[in-house]
Amino acid sequence: MIPSLDELRAQCRIDNDLQDGLLTTYAEAAIEKAELFMNLSLYETEIPEDVDNGMLITPLVRLAIMLAVNGWYDNPDQTEPPPEFYKLLRDYRRGPGT
Repeated sequence: MIPSLDELRAQCRIDNDLQDGLLTTYAEAAIEKAELFMNLSLYETEIPEDVDNGMLITPLVRLAIMLAVNGWYDNPDQTEPPPEFYKLLRDYRRGPGT
């Protein structure tokens, strides 16, 4: 499952909903970054039958998304997720570089 806003707030140590739009943007960017790195499309509950390169969001992928959101929240000028993001996703990578 994609991390909820409550989980992202806890990860970033935020105690209100004023940053929810920003957290949502960071989560969407982290998902896109994960898909590009792994060469896979991510799905929350089921993979469509016509998709060959899809996977469900696993606990490790979920953690990677949360780490990326926290990294960008703490360092808004940072353009890449933290190195741990890639380490968590590396085993799922398909295609070039596997």
